[in-house]
Amino acid sequence: MLSFMRGGPRLLVAESPDGALADWLGRQGSESPSFEEAFDAGDGESCIVGLVDSVGAPVRLADVRRLFLVHLPVEDLLLRMLSDKAPGRGRVRMAPRLLVIRGAGDLGAVVGRIEDEIGAFPGRFLDLVDEAEDGVILSVTARSLESKVALADLHPVSLHVPRSSLEPRELERLLRLNGLRYLNAGLGDRDWYDLEIRVYDRYEAYGIQLERILRIANALELGLVLGESWSKDSPRFLMSIDVYRIRLASYMVPERVKGFLLGLEYLDDGLRVGDYDLMRGDRKVHWSDAAVDGIRDRKELGMRFRRELLGLLPQADREALSLLEDRLRASRRD
Repeated sequence: MLSFMRGGPRLLVAESPDGALADWLGRQGSESPSFEEAFDAGDGESCIVGLVDSVGAPVRLADVRRLFLVHLPVEDLLLRMLSDKAPGRGRVRMAPRLLVIRGAGDLGAVVGRIEDEIGAFPGRFLDLVDEAEDGVILSVTARSLESKVALADLHPVSLHVPRSSLEPRELERLLRLNGLRYLNAGLGDRDWYDLEIRVYDRYEAYGIQLERILRIANALELGLVLGESWSKDSPRFLMSIDVYRIRLASYMVPERVKGFLLGLEYLDDGLRVGDYDLMRGDRKVHWSDAAVDGIRDRKELGMRFRRELLGLLPQADREALSLLEDRLRASRRD
């Protein structure tokens, strides 16, 4: 499934004129040399804490003397500060919340659509962090939200939505409701492709095949799974075989989806473990339609796409895929 929105790390600014809070923070997390490095290593369940001599509004990154990344939700970190009676702590102030939404195609069109409809204020991400006093800083990325999103992955223009314009909870609700529409704005509001994946396996390890395909479809955000069903196919006269069908709505061109499916047909050693046909309506998308880099050999093309998809997967998905493929290999019995 596609993820349309997720939170970024929360930014806190804490007074610590004598620097005593730094030792306590160092035990909770790790010091970062820059905001960019801390952002890249963080996620929606972590905090970036900046130490300053005096808390001001708005937050100024130039005033931050030391930065720490703590992998705790902001509420947990604040409670721990109180329960531990963290030394040298003065006032603490939270910066605007950071949200990242998924885009595709022309990300500038996505930013423009949201700006027009919500009444947000555009600017460079780091400038908005410096200038915004409350509300939400919203950024758009073409990268899958199932993986790490670095500062460099964000569109150059972000949006500030102050609390006076829209409460953060209401903004999140609107983004969830309209996430698909905003993503499609970058694609020129065109129709998505109605595709069908047909899974064939003469060893009938369909449970493993399905789990593997759906995990990759989710991790690579190939589209929305609309349904699954069994049917029969007749590749030759008087011959009937089982086929598992997965219906997929995708914003990716069918040739790109076919490339990833072709990469899944092979394991690292070149063993072919399945046959995945892709249909667009009544037309079959052939493996040769997905050809890139001048490759005209089916297996060579499949191995090329396998390397690409493995490079795009988060570590957790690569490990899960490896376990599934061990089971799939074990099911190959003559």
